[in-house]
Amino acid sequence: MLKAYGGGTGKVRSRRCGGSGVANPYSNSQVAVLLHGDGTNGGTVFTDESNKVWSQFGAITTSTAQSKFGGSSILFNGTSQYLCHPQHTDFAFGSGDFTVALWVRGVDIATRAQYLVDLRGFNASNGITLTSNGAGALALSYDASQTVAGAVSNDTWYHLAIVRSGTNLKLYLDGTSIISVTYSTNIAIIRGAVLGQIYAALEVPTTPTAGVYYSGYMDDILFLKGFALYTANFTPPTTAYGNPTAGAFDTYYSNVKALLHFEGSNGSTTFTDQIPARAWTAAGNAQISTAQFKYGSSAGLGDGTGDFITCPDSTDWNTTTGQNWTWEGWVYRTTNTDGFYGFLEKSPSGGGFSPWLLALNIVGGNASFWAFSSATGAAWAAAVSASVANDCPLNTWTHLAFVYYYQGDAPSNCRTQTYVNGVPSAGTTQVAYAPVDNTGVARIMARDGGVGLPAYFDDFRFTPQVARYIGKFTPPAVAFPDL
Repeated sequence: MLKAYGGGTGKVRSRRCGGSGVANPYSNSQVAVLLHGDGTNGGTVFTDESNKVWSQFGAITTSTAQSKFGGSSILFNGTSQYLCHPQHTDFAFGSGDFTVALWVRGVDIATRAQYLVDLRGFNASNGITLTSNGAGALALSYDASQTVAGAVSNDTWYHLAIVRSGTNLKLYLDGTSIISVTYSTNIAIIRGAVLGQIYAALEVPTTPTAGVYYSGYMDDILFLKGFALYTANFTPPTTAYGNPTAGAFDTYYSNVKALLHFEGSNGSTTFTDQIPARAWTAAGNAQISTAQFKYGSSAGLGDGTGDFITCPDSTDWNTTTGQNWTWEGWVYRTTNTDGFYGFLEKSPSGGGFSPWLLALNIVGGNASFWAFSSATGAAWAAAVSASVANDCPLNTWTHLAFVYYYQGDAPSNCRTQTYVNGVPSAGTTQVAYAPVDNTGVARIMARDGGVGLPAYFDDFRFTPQVARYIGKFTPPAVAFPDL
């Protein structure tokens, strides 16, 4: 039976939530990716309506020079630019139905082999890849097999859709099936999703392949898990795919083990964690303040002289080899005095070195963001990642993140990286290690036995088992969601 959603021969919701028209044929939970490519010319904000944050490489931007819908699209330069998202359960399609649909306009798609979409597991032969073959055709790879078909020209918009319905896998070109094969593989684990490059761009260290970068534009990119959007030839969409209607949510929320919005009345010493049963205790003059805040109407405040909040020891703070993790939050420093100011750590009860420690190092009034991690508790691992000087200005809200990323076919390396306002430091790639799981409290605003950071703090979040960022990203424009 013919299905024609997202435009075509039927009606569809507008691309904005709450638009007119019939509801999406797929449910909110089935939307794994929806990138409309909307933005300003040269913009670096890539909004995914599924609430995922994509890492950006090579100064990739949106462009108003070409678009299928909405007045802009994503521009890939063919030499250094791509988007990727690390491993997520939404990309593990299992044995069920799925859809990967997008619009492409390749500058040299007919004359140079290049990667459009790569969705493969830790075993590179498992999963789906869509490329051009350099001779005017498209190539669909599925596990170790590949089928080449179709005809494409340079500088022309094409609608492409990879759909599995049951055990039938099809590639549609402008609504016409050009490949149809039997494919029943259980896609259990996908290392991540890459647009415009090969899967190796997700490895540690990242190893994008020269010569296979996509060159051109992409628009309206839709991944659906558990839903075959097209099961027969169809008319390509004439409007953008409709957005899910669930509103803001965190696709990793089940992994979150600490989330503090620092909301409350001025002077309050109650620090509420959105994670149930997580209790934080204030020490010194640590308090809620309404004088400054990034979101809401208040923030946490510490004056650097014995002010901090702590949470009791928990296995939730533990991290082991192969379990990625992300600490992040907003800091508004209020001191220019030289010093090394720890502001977040797990404080070992028996002394020694922490599995994670975040700090600002101020020299000559310039502050740089540092992060440390210990594998033994007796010394720092070679996992020290420093940002450039003066990237955390005085009296300015700055988003800081520390990510441990462990990935690869036969994982042996990890990467520890700091991010300041979404911009990565040089980072450190090393042999994978397990951060020490010593007993101790989690502490924010100060380091145990060290000088606390005079600053305001807002929206702190800890997500073990998840590397939220593996490249440049756009910091959140709203508070972290509570679901």
